[in-house]
Amino acid sequence: MIKKYDNRGFALLLAMIVAGVVVSIGLSLLSITLKQLDLRMNTRGSEVAFQTAAAGMDCVRFLRNTYPTQFTEDGGTVPVECFDLSGVTISDMDSVTWRQQFSTQLDWSTAVGNRCLDIYVVVLNATADARSYTPSGRPTITCDSGDICTTAWVAGYNTACTNISGNNNAVQRELTASF
Repeated sequence: MIKKYDNRGFALLLAMIVAGVVVSIGLSLLSITLKQLDLRMNTRGSEVAFQTAAAGMDCVRFLRNTYPTQFTEDGGTVPVECFDLSGVTISDMDSVTWRQQFSTQLDWSTAVGNRCLDIYVVVLNATADARSYTPSGRPTITCDSGDICTTAWVAGYNTACTNISGNNNAVQRELTASF
């Protein structure tokens, strides 16, 4: 006697295998899409932080050209006239006559939210003698005799200054210029 095999249930098994493959492909595509969105947000934050730092550096150059005496005198105070700010000043932080240091952190209010700027400027007055100075955590600045050298570090953030600490989405980009 020949035994016949029953094929009932084979279509269900085949449908489940096909559905499993389709779901696996769909989940893989979803994972790739989510990673691309995360990368896009990081890239956007990085670009916003870079453009903020670039705007801050432009501000420093503008102020240095507008107020050359205040930047080179001991105890000088410079009004910040960028980003529609008023009443904000940065002052020389030390009492060395040939070196002036200015530092401030401020929020730049934009149409899409506040952006933090961290500005640090060192001016070396080497009109009489060559000067060198190493700011904390920064490379040595050297200024040849007869020159006045300005070095600025500007960090830009994609968020307000109060939102930086503990914020995993806060991005910082820093620019350095000597002029």
